[in-house]
Amino acid sequence: MDVSVVIPAYNAASTIGRQLDSLACQTFDGSWEVIVANNGSKDETVRVIESFKSRFPVPLSLVDASKTQGAAHARNSGVLVARGKFVAFCDADDRVEPDWLDTLVWALSSDVDVVGGFLEEYEDRVSDLDVTAIYEESENFRAPVHLGGNSAIRRHRFLELGGYDESFRTYGCEDYEFMIRARKARLRIAYVPSARIEFTPTTDFKNVLRKIYNSGKAEVRVWARHPDEFPGRNKLRSVILENFKSATHAVTGFRSNSLKGHARSGVTAAGHLVGVISGKYKGWDEPQFLIAPNK
Repeated sequence: MDVSVVIPAYNAASTIGRQLDSLACQTFDGSWEVIVANNGSKDETVRVIESFKSRFPVPLSLVDASKTQGAAHARNSGVLVARGKFVAFCDADDRVEPDWLDTLVWALSSDVDVVGGFLEEYEDRVSDLDVTAIYEESENFRAPVHLGGNSAIRRHRFLELGGYDESFRTYGCEDYEFMIRARKARLRIAYVPSARIEFTPTTDFKNVLRKIYNSGKAEVRVWARHPDEFPGRNKLRSVILENFKSATHAVTGFRSNSLKGHARSGVTAAGHLVGVISGKYKGWDEPQFLIAPNK
């Protein structure tokens, strides 16, 4: 089989139908399948998926990924049963474009190991690159290639790296940490902006703050995993200074009516502070791979 599409799902009954409808309209004419990894949903997610099986154009399967909470475990569980040479990832609450899979598979067939598609948050910061833009140097790594909700990888490369670190259980940074390992392993990584999804942003203010805060905490875990990449960053003094600067900027932002960006920075800084304190006094969990990485 050419490619397996893996979708992590948690309480996605209201959204996953739209994503499956989008996948059913793919122009890709190779052999492929869709695997939904149910991460312990308590709503009607399973019923919705089951209702698609008989009318879906390619094999559609459901995997129980409820053992550990988090997208890392869900995606790992999907990859374990995947039959495709390539694995593509998308999220349950977005919608892929009709040529999405075509584009990702084309890129992976061009001597590339990992490919990331268009990410909404980077729209104004990244030029229109193509598959020939291979990121191998440290300074280029912060291009928008995270192995998350719009990406694909050669399955054997994913297994060689051990998959996602499942100690990342809350929102954020499991894809970022994986890609650091991918770069260190000298995988060939490319950004292909023509692989597009219709991104669904979080609009509930409380959920936005929760995601930003959890992502800040998770980023500290990345620093702890890769101190060579972030020397001195995982220090209490560093994040205290960051929080002091954020508080100062918040006052400036209040005066200039530019609160949104400063609020985001402040919540991120708070997540960093809590993460560093937690790691300092409780210690970090060891990396938890569903698949033992090659040494």
